[in-house]
Amino acid sequence: MAQRLTAVEFVARARERHGDRYDYSQTLYVNSQVKVTIICPEHGGFQQTPAKHLFGQGCASCGGRVRLTSDLFIDRSRRVHGDRYDYSRVEYVNNRTGVTIVCGDHGPFLQVPDGHMSGAGCPRCADRERGLARRGSTDEFLAAAAEAHGDRYSYAEVRYVDSQTDVTIVCGDHGPFEQLPGSHLRGSGCPACANVARSRSHTSSTGEFVRKARTVHGDTYDYSMVEYVRAQREVVIVCPAHGGFRRRRTVI
Repeated sequence: MAQRLTAVEFVARARERHGDRYDYSQTLYVNSQVKVTIICPEHGGFQQTPAKHLFGQGCASCGGRVRLTSDLFIDRSRRVHGDRYDYSRVEYVNNRTGVTIVCGDHGPFLQVPDGHMSGAGCPRCADRERGLARRGSTDEFLAAAAEAHGDRYSYAEVRYVDSQTDVTIVCGDHGPFEQLPGSHLRGSGCPACANVARSRSHTSSTGEFVRKARTVHGDTYDYSMVEYVRAQREVVIVCPAHGGFRRRRTVI
């Protein structure tokens, strides 16, 4: 639970926020939600809750004056952004009406005060920083891809966004293909190469099965109809006397 302010602490914090602009000699502080009397030297006393006053609100009659409110906006902005921006063109109206702020790198831009005081800044600087971040991620992806696949692929066409957005990778045998960066780093590669490898594996497995079968049975059977897929599947073997019959690969 937050510690309750005393009257002395409230006045001290109010002066931190508003400087010497207001007179608190008639302020009788109870808590943050019970209005107190604050004296404006130009417009006299006004009622306001301590919470709102410490948040930055002040004399309502002074609130319409652009110059004072501009100064307050600039002061708060500099607390957030330091000396990064030039506020000489600011004409503050309210928190939702854009003001002109000048970036030292990219010149003037329009931004709502509320967003600027919350940390938003020059949009072109933000785009540049996002670009640098993407390039950094691209470099990391390329390094990891080289570790996973060596020099098998060309990554000249890679435009890295994130791990869930396809990138273009170029296979030396089959040309460009699209793939998720995450999948590629886990070992996936060119799909056309994968199809070729599966076909070779299929041919090799069929030949191995026929070789082993002939070791056991010699030339008794005809294996021309054998299409070996995996051990659990049946294959067709031809008996010269009785025709074709099915056997599992594991039963030779």
